[in-house]
Amino acid sequence: MTATEVRDQRRADVLRRYGPYAVVLGVGALIVIGILLFANRQPHIWILPPLVLTGLLLTLLALSDRRRDDASARAAADRLGLRGTGAHPLPPLSPVLKAAEPANMLAGNLKDGGPLRVAHARTAKRGALTVAMTEIVAEDTLAADPFGVLGLESTAPEPLVAWVRGHELGFGLVAEGGTLVLAAPARRGEEPDFGPLIEAAAEARRRLA
Repeated sequence: MTATEVRDQRRADVLRRYGPYAVVLGVGALIVIGILLFANRQPHIWILPPLVLTGLLLTLLALSDRRRDDASARAAADRLGLRGTGAHPLPPLSPVLKAAEPANMLAGNLKDGGPLRVAHARTAKRGALTVAMTEIVAEDTLAADPFGVLGLESTAPEPLVAWVRGHELGFGLVAEGGTLVLAAPARRGEEPDFGPLIEAAAEARRRLA
């Protein structure tokens, strides 16, 4: 995946995520503005019903989004033999991860026996991300983020950065204090495809051993 493809996917995901909210908010704002401009009596009273309705619709949209993401995560867990552990914050190893909403974590093990956690996370700056987390022996701090998924500069050795850059998932990785995190752009509302990222996490763990 090229940097242009990653950016295009990110824009499409942001539009898909916030488009319905923008439409509802825009229509509500137009109605309120129309009332304020053309109502002859007590416009401050007449604007209350559309404000309440707009707030209700935005709340319903948010709840619908969360239910869809939760259902997708459960389906992925059943398919991959993972277990749910509830909602938890992501490891705060980058600006994007720090600002992400708590995500429903699925736990299991890599093929080599290493611990594994995966999540479908919502972020303000990067849209939806598929995230895989594991542990490594080395406690060095490094990052390979050629596409800016994690908002970090690449400080890892060039062979590792080149491998990440050439990978089809377009992910970024960061390691600190024995924790390794990989994050790739994802599409909201679709069942997370954790399999390829889990394989990438296993390979990154091997390379950093």
